[in-house]
Amino acid sequence: MVFKCQENSFLKEFTTKVLSCEEVKQNIIIINGKKEKVEGYEVILEDTIIFPEGGGQPCDHGYLNEIPVKHVVRKQDTALHYVNQSFNIGDSVKQTVDWQRRFDHMQQHSGQHLITAIIDREFKFPTLSWWLGEEVSYVELVKVYTKDTPEEQLKEARSARGLPVDHKGDIRVIIIEDVESNMCCGTHVQNLSQLQVIKLLRAEKNKNKTLLYFLVGNRVINRLDTCIDREQKLTVLLKKEAEPDFMNMFIKELGITSIFLFLSTGDENSIGNIVLYGEEKAVSDLGDKVCKLLEGKGAGKGNRFQAKVSKMINRKIAELCIGDYFK
Repeated sequence: MVFKCQENSFLKEFTTKVLSCEEVKQNIIIINGKKEKVEGYEVILEDTIIFPEGGGQPCDHGYLNEIPVKHVVRKQDTALHYVNQSFNIGDSVKQTVDWQRRFDHMQQHSGQHLITAIIDREFKFPTLSWWLGEEVSYVELVKVYTKDTPEEQLKEARSARGLPVDHKGDIRVIIIEDVESNMCCGTHVQNLSQLQVIKLLRAEKNKNKTLLYFLVGNRVINRLDTCIDREQKLTVLLKKEAEPDFMNMFIKELGITSIFLFLSTGDENSIGNIVLYGEEKAVSDLGDKVCKLLEGKGAGKGNRFQAKVSKMINRKIAELCIGDYFK
């Protein structure tokens, strides 16, 4: 059976009828390749737009009326929906799909088909399997066919994109014009332009196989946003200019006035801040002189003089002035 979600992957809502609803207790199903226990009700509908897990693609999330669908799996030509509330046979239910998750999975799955086809055509590396992860996906590549490649591995690669053992009904073929045509049960975009962008992240060797990690579409954009945000935050943390608060903290931590300090922030082409700190007489004698050399405005009290200055390019001259004072 070809489900409604496969006929039209862009359908977000769909009304159908309940064919079966049975209570389940600790039923064992396969979720993302692992056995898990589920409880609640197992619902079979006339048709579904909520994709059941298969072909390396996780199931969709969505609702039957207002009730969340916990998981969907395929069993032969039917889709089993697991929910926490029962329905009566013959009930009309409105299905709503989690569109953000659906479109993300469509981008990743169609992107995987394109990556697989190009790598196979250009480098002769067949895809053995693939995995659609929550953040990153990968294709598992057979490194190369040689006379030393085990026969079982060759058979596995040749049948990797074949039909499930329990398949019944129509066969669905996904075609990328002039690139590939393959049997597939997953949901896909209508045009390659909807992929937006593909980013190959890294390749990891694993015995005779290679895992190629990738991102497609909005995942690339979101990753770029994260990287830019992190870069901006690091720039703020690592920028070379020290703040006046840093100078004040430095003086406080030093805690002595027997050493004369001339501290400044800013480079030659910017407005800066200065602090003179030391014995009261030296600070009083030098404060206004240094401030004038650097074309600033400031004031002093006791053993500290601080100012905001506009000509940091004269810092060396100010240092010579201070040096001459202590000769």
